[in-house]
Amino acid sequence: MGDIQRQYLTLMEQNLPVADAFFKELRKDGYFVALPTRDTILMMVNLVVGTTYTWALTGEGSLEQQAADYMKVLIRGLR
Repeated sequence: MGDIQRQYLTLMEQNLPVADAFFKELRKDGYFVALPTRDTILMMVNLVVGTTYTWALTGEGSLEQQAADYMKVLIRGLR
């Protein structure tokens, strides 16, 4: 993947401290306790990428609505 892979990995590393602080605050209320921050972010990214891929193949429904609905389920499940 070359440049795309490097950019992705750099972006993940640069934003991990911010995400960790964000999730740390949410964990106080019982959210995002199931997985470490990095795994949680990867799961969210994979969910959105997979949703986008499936939507591109099928063209069914609203991409934004599907991604939002799936993310809600994921967040509830990670609580």
